[in-house]
Amino acid sequence: SLDIVKITLNANADSYYPKVGGADVDNSEILRQRIKALEDKLQECFPEGTITEEMMLPKEFPYALTLIVMHNANLAMREQSGLSFQPLAIFSYADGQTMLTIAGILLEDDTVQDFFDCTGIERWDLSNTDWSEPKEIGIPDFTVKEKIAVDSLLPSSDKYEIHKKLGILFHESPTKSEKLLDTYIAFYRQSPYFSSVSI
Repeated sequence: SLDIVKITLNANADSYYPKVGGADVDNSEILRQRIKALEDKLQECFPEGTITEEMMLPKEFPYALTLIVMHNANLAMREQSGLSFQPLAIFSYADGQTMLTIAGILLEDDTVQDFFDCTGIERWDLSNTDWSEPKEIGIPDFTVKEKIAVDSLLPSSDKYEIHKKLGILFHESPTKSEKLLDTYIAFYRQSPYFSSVSI
């Protein structure tokens, strides 16, 4: 049987080379130093010519790591005749700091299309089978009351109806609020919720 692989990486750009100082800091130098830090850590495993300075910005950094994983998966598969690593899902999310999770499967080259035909995974909204940019998972920071109110409207209401019925935003930007709510609707059944309880 073939293996499922799940890799989780710290995708916080500051972890690789922190931005310190105020407005006087040279951002382009920070970005260059982040690339250098990755090159130093990865050495021959760094994909030369693929990673740009712009990818060292916090928002783009998870995609840079995705391309690095893709490069190394392809290198590893060169040693495994007839096998390939097929990504299935790629997510970035904040868990104290930004993280990246890539899940994939090792498949025999001549079974890849059969796998897609049998599983239909390409039709899954959350799949990522072509190493494209990670799907960002960001959900609203609800109060208990807000979470109960939103959950009571699911799954029958969409983000527009929820905003209209509750009359509140979950971010100062209406567009960002809609995006957060959209992600919550996709993941609310799997999302844990933590709150303090007095006993």
